[in-house]
Amino acid sequence: MRIWTGEGRVAGLRFALPVIPRGDDAVLELDARGYVPRRRERTHLRVVVNDHVVARWAVGGSGTQLRAVLPAGGGAVTVWFEIVNPRRPADYDGTVDGRALGLYVKSFEVTAVPH
Repeated sequence: MRIWTGEGRVAGLRFALPVIPRGDDAVLELDARGYVPRRRERTHLRVVVNDHVVARWAVGGSGTQLRAVLPAGGGAVTVWFEIVNPRRPADYDGTVDGRALGLYVKSFEVTAVPH
C-alpha cells in the first residue's frame, strides 16, 4: 500500500479488529510522511478512531513511524485522518498537480501489545 490520503482534509480506513484481551492495547502503526514543501511547516493531523481522538501528529517530509493506541474492544474499526493543512503541489513547485495532499502512507499495521 503506497498512497496519499487523497483530495481534501479527511481520509479514512475501515477494518475488523479481533477482540484484544482485557488490559492489552491494540496499536496502529504507519510508515508515512507528509507533503511538506521546502521551508513549510509540518503536516498536522488528528487521528480519530470510532469517534475518539487518539492522536495528534505533526509529520515532516521524510518517512517516519507513527503510532496511535486504539480504544479497547474489538470488531469494526473506523480510523479518520483529519488533515489540518493539506497542500497542493501546484501552489509550490509550478506543476499542474492540483490535488490537496496531506499524508503519504507507505504501509500500516495493527498489532496487539500485551501488558
